[in-house]
Amino acid sequence: MRMRAQGYNDSTIQNYTKFLKLLRKQGENLEDPESIKATIAEQESWNNSTKCLAVAAYTYYCSI
Repeated sequence: MRMRAQGYNDSTIQNYTKFLKLLRKQGENLEDPESIKATIAEQESWNNSTKCLAVAAYTYYCSI
């Protein structure tokens, strides 16, 4: 896997995967950044650090 080759920790890989799957499960199109931003912002049960993690996961997804 690309992330492992770049030195990412296994827990980071798992968290990023979890957030991307969660966004997809909510019916989001990962190719629509504006939709993703809105979805993350609307998550009332997430604290700011959780939202930051989701943004980091999506940012990585966009970079590959």
